[in-house]
Amino acid sequence: MLIDISSGARQPGDGRRDSIPVPSITAWAELQDAKVSAELSEYVVREKSSGRALFRFSAHEALPIDSDTILVRVAGSQPGTSLNPGDEVSIYLVTVSTQTVTYIATQTFCRLVSGTSDYVAWTEGYGPDDGKVRIYDRHTGEIKRLDVAFGPQFAANGMLGDGPGSNLRVLVDLKEFQYYAILPRDGRGYFNNWSPDFRFASSGDTVSFANTC
Repeated sequence: MLIDISSGARQPGDGRRDSIPVPSITAWAELQDAKVSAELSEYVVREKSSGRALFRFSAHEALPIDSDTILVRVAGSQPGTSLNPGDEVSIYLVTVSTQTVTYIATQTFCRLVSGTSDYVAWTEGYGPDDGKVRIYDRHTGEIKRLDVAFGPQFAANGMLGDGPGSNLRVLVDLKEFQYYAILPRDGRGYFNNWSPDFRFASSGDTVSFANTC
């Protein structure tokens, strides 16, 4: 089955078996990326047991965000074109088990988008400080706006942070829709480190010297 991400139209697939790396998304299906050009990828979702292609789509980006959902971004109706600052891209959710496409929003192109089984978050602008953060609630369909600008990434505890890994300065509890923590930052190379359960955090200067540890 082929799915046109721009329109949601579906048509029978050809069932080809390509040799492509296979990051897993579910116990029975996998997402494969066949790079077509620097700007475009053809993604294939296959049944693991048989290798049969369930459906294909072309997009600029596809990211599994839970065991049955792929977060997709594509530029308008021409996914083969180069993306530049100011270009608009559309955000979709593809449900693997039902092979359905849900349109979420259109954003100004940037590389900052993240999702979980509960939320999808992105910035309105090109960079982390250009445009506010928007959050889509997958259960209610509501889109909320945070009056801050940062690159949204979901932490291991499901809260929304301002970057990947443990070096987070801001954590937002989206269920309560309030800040969980805001750590200091004074521009001197502060490094933040969180405990695994995100109950404790340390923040301080980072200093390095050659040939020392």
